[in-house]
Amino acid sequence: MIDPEFIALVNLHKARYPSSTESLDRTPLHNANIGGAQHSYHLDVSPRGAKAIDLIFDLIEDLLPAALYARTLGFGGIEVDFSNNHLHLDMRPLTKFWHVVYSHDHEYTLEEYLTLQTVSV
Repeated sequence: MIDPEFIALVNLHKARYPSSTESLDRTPLHNANIGGAQHSYHLDVSPRGAKAIDLIFDLIEDLLPAALYARTLGFGGIEVDFSNNHLHLDMRPLTKFWHVVYSHDHEYTLEEYLTLQTVSV
């Protein structure tokens, strides 16, 4: 099962930033086989269902704006991976937010990465 409120937010996001869905909900076995986190939000563990999605974008230029928009929608977990045009979004509580960017084998918080981009412009 997939949380319907989560899907509503995903649809809002996809309306502004079209993308392909790479992964939505997962079984525990599939999650383990692909190296997913043991307590992944992709797993159907809450009473309302899975609350994570992995999106792939056609244009790498859309990744950062899409991540920033996701933050305004209330996604607590955001992972940007420039190596494969991948954006992970999940509904972890905002008190435990996780916003990370992977770029050229380095890991940054979203804020650190935005600061680097501002300085380099």
